[in-house]
Formats: sequence, structure tokens, C-alpha cells
Amino acid sequence: MDTDQGKNIVLPGDKPLAADFHRQSFFKVLLRDANFEQVRIPSGFLPQVQVAEEPFGVRTLTGPSGHKWNVKLSIEGNNIYIKDGWQRFYRENSLEEYDFLVFRQCGNFNFDVQIFDKRGVEKTNR
Repeated sequence: MDTDQGKNIVLPGDKPLAADFHRQSFFKVLLRDANFEQVRIPSGFLPQVQVAEEPFGVRTLTGPSGHKWNVKLSIEGNNIYIKDGWQRFYRENSLEEYDFLVFRQCGNFNFDVQIFDKRGVEKTNR
């Protein structure tokens, strides 16, 4: 049994990370409802994180409209997910199958999110 499952992640003291990390981005293509519950952050995107018993602090997703959604990150096995708050972001941005999302790190695991529809056109009116 994996002892890390369900625990939250903690960045080392929430210290500012290297400038290169702050500019990193990753993308997700939404397939069916597979990404409705949570979104996995690619393992290659992440610096070393530490597992802790204490809840991970609230992080922010900023959508195309500039509106902000609070989310929490959690670790399950070797994967880190955007979970609590993600469903609300999904619904309120009317995300659909084949939407293409770009998550741009803007510091301490807060993200600006660009949303493109299946035609490749950016969704900006949210």
C-alpha cells in the first residue's frame, strides 16, 4: 500500500523558486470527462516536493477573464494533482472535450490558464 496516497504536498517553505521555474508552462487536452475531477501536473514539470501531513496551502488558477479560482494540490503515489476547486474552474469556464489548456506558472504553484477550443481559438469571454 502506498503511504503517500491522499496526502498533500508542500513546497520547501514556499520560498521563491528559481526564475526558470517561474516561467515554466504545461498543457492539457481535455478528453471526455476524464479531467473533470482533477488534473495531473506532469512529473517533468515539478521540482522536488516534500510530502507532509499538514494541508497544502491554497493555490490560484487565473482564467482568461482574470477571475481567480482557489484550488488545492494533492499527491497520490508519484503523481500531483490539481483537485479541490478544479471542478468549479471547469464548470465556470464551460470547458468541453478537446479544449486545450495552457497552465503558465506565475509563482509558488499559482497558474495563469489559457483556454483554447477544439478549433484552436482562444476562449477569452469568461
